[in-house]
Amino acid sequence: MVGEGADTISTVMVLFARQLEKLRTYLSTATPVVPSESTAPLRGVDA
Repeated sequence: MVGEGADTISTVMVLFARQLEKLRTYLSTATPVVPSESTAPLRGVDA
């Protein structure tokens, strides 16, 4: 039972690490796009 619990925890940690990597890559790829999208509406308001 203890071994199974450790395996479950390690599996959860691996899945959690994978999700963190996906989130990091998503944020790193999204950051350059966000400023351009956020400034476009402001330009329309200023105009």
